[in-house]
Amino acid sequence: MQTMKAAVLRGHDQPHRIEDVTLGKLEPGEALVRTVGVGMCHTDMLPRDPELASALGPVILGHEGAGVVEQVGDGVTRVKPGDHVLITAQLS
Repeated sequence: MQTMKAAVLRGHDQPHRIEDVTLGKLEPGEALVRTVGVGMCHTDMLPRDPELASALGPVILGHEGAGVVEQVGDGVTRVKPGDHVLITAQLS
């Protein structure tokens, strides 16, 4: 298990707090990226709206960034460790 720092939102009326979080096992199709830059999209602010806030508990927001691939899971063929990548949401 690996730990990292993340900006965690624990409620729509709470500030983001930098916390240590534990990463799960790298699953097939996933890549672990050491993030070196991030963006904050307007959709990342939606959980702060009391009418739209999720009741699912703590959340780590974000879907934009740049970094370096550290590890890849089984079946990952488009990137390899050491690759510099941009990260964004994939809409299906």
